[in-house]
Amino acid sequence: MKHARELVLPCALCAMTFAVALAMAIAGRVTGTQILIDYVTISLVTSGLAFLIWMLIPWLRGADLRQAGPFKAASMMLRERWLLLILPLAIFPIFMTGFTVSKISFPLFTGFHWDGFWTAADAFLFNGDPWLVTHRLIGVRGTQVIVVFYTLIWALTLAWALPLYSFSASPRAVIRAYTALMATWFLVGVVGAAAFSSAGPVFADLVDPALGERFAPLRHSLAALLPPDDTIIQSQAYLRHHFYLREAVRAGGVSAMPSMHLADCTILTLLAWHSRWWRIPALILWSVIWVGSVHLGYHYALDGIVGSAMAVLVWKLTAPIAIPAAVQPRQKLAAA
Repeated sequence: MKHARELVLPCALCAMTFAVALAMAIAGRVTGTQILIDYVTISLVTSGLAFLIWMLIPWLRGADLRQAGPFKAASMMLRERWLLLILPLAIFPIFMTGFTVSKISFPLFTGFHWDGFWTAADAFLFNGDPWLVTHRLIGVRGTQVIVVFYTLIWALTLAWALPLYSFSASPRAVIRAYTALMATWFLVGVVGAAAFSSAGPVFADLVDPALGERFAPLRHSLAALLPPDDTIIQSQAYLRHHFYLREAVRAGGVSAMPSMHLADCTILTLLAWHSRWWRIPALILWSVIWVGSVHLGYHYALDGIVGSAMAVLVWKLTAPIAIPAAVQPRQKLAAA
């Protein structure tokens, strides 16, 4: 494949993240790095389903493949970009393993020291704790809608959007998308989370008794809005159970600032920005996830804003990846 050299950057980013995770896991005596099998399985299933969807729905394919039948289009696409598919099938699951291990490991070295600061900053900027406003305005049904967006829709979008993009977009655009996403996860979810370590409002009692009392009404209000078997209640119980364990588990680790949920949504929104079909849904998803992150107690309101700003920065820094090498000298000459 002619774009094989561009794959060096995302592969190097993946290797660096995994190496950092492995070093932290060894130093912190964290077990459970076999979660790689879980992420590979998930990637195979989601990419396979995305491939079937791409085959069966012509308008998901590029103009050059839209007129071809599903099997001919699939054959042409696989011949053209078989090497590119290692991004969703291998590189990203390995990266996710490293990211998860890092997220679980870094609090062993940094602790959680910023929750008080972010609580005060939210109260100053929003004239009080923002979750109080959402819980006054959003009732049981609205909370249930937010839960669906925050869990199912966000997860499905993240799982399927990039594989579908891998089949349809130009190779350079695909490489940029994966590079930007992984760089964002590393910068926001590892570096940023370690630098501004915070557990989040609903977990504040685990790190600061005074903040635990402050956010006790939040936990009681969530218990009133959601049944005990709700996905969010179960997820928070799952994270609490593993909080003190030195074990890497899928979707494990507690970290509030900056928000990875919103950073992901920002990258996906930037990918969708030039599409009249996907721009508005992407903005709706970002907005609901931001409100939901506060409403459900996982994040301070600033977490999503900072995470999104960092994602935009990474997106701008990866812009040269999408520019063909032959074009860059002409641009420089024109500028001169």
